[in-house]
Amino acid sequence: MRNVRDKLCGHTWPPDKRADLDAISIAVLSSRLLLDLSPTASDARRHEEELVRNHLRILYSVHQNGEVIVTGSSPEPLIAEAAARIMHSKIIENGNTVPYMDFWHLLGKFVARGLAAQEAIGELIGRALSISAMDSAIHGLPKVCELDYQMPVTVADYYKALLTDELWDALRKSTPANRAQLTKISATTTFEDAFQHAYFHFSHYAKANDSSPMCDTYAWANWLRGIAVVCQLNQELSDRMMPIYFSD
Repeated sequence: MRNVRDKLCGHTWPPDKRADLDAISIAVLSSRLLLDLSPTASDARRHEEELVRNHLRILYSVHQNGEVIVTGSSPEPLIAEAAARIMHSKIIENGNTVPYMDFWHLLGKFVARGLAAQEAIGELIGRALSISAMDSAIHGLPKVCELDYQMPVTVADYYKALLTDELWDALRKSTPANRAQLTKISATTTFEDAFQHAYFHFSHYAKANDSSPMCDTYAWANWLRGIAVVCQLNQELSDRMMPIYFSD
């Protein structure tokens, strides 16, 4: 884990100052949120070359003219674990213990500098909210796993972390919207009862090429690896998917 963390940062941990928006923070955020750098941004090429050179980003292809490159973050659980630990780490600054990364501030700067494609910003925010909720739910658990951010959490704990108390209370008491097509028992089963033995398990996102992850075999494989899925833009059915495992 120490080796992966150092390679993701491009230098030996710990740092001597708080994170700013640079190749290090982009590498850390992308390992979990799957950041695609907009080719129209003036800094995108420079960042991508540095990320491939020193921060574990993968170079997928280079156009014949050498001007266009396609890169991406590896959907590896250990890299996501290292990124999560970096995101939530503390450093000493002027004698005080402070968070190393301001997650939402850095993400805001990434968008403000035009590094995110305009049509993808809403989905990026959705991914960020889901990862934040998952981390928050994990922080509320007793530690029972060597890899902290690979721990499954109940569906209830996830939505408690994602929603306000008022909205969670409304959700947990809700019944299916399509109850007219269901049996009497299913129609009156609340959300909380339906998902009482159900678990989320994801620490990062990976991108699907098609709708194949929407079947039980692929979903189970992704659940085991702690992967949530980003679907192709304008794909039928959904923009992203987080598999749920029912233990019973």
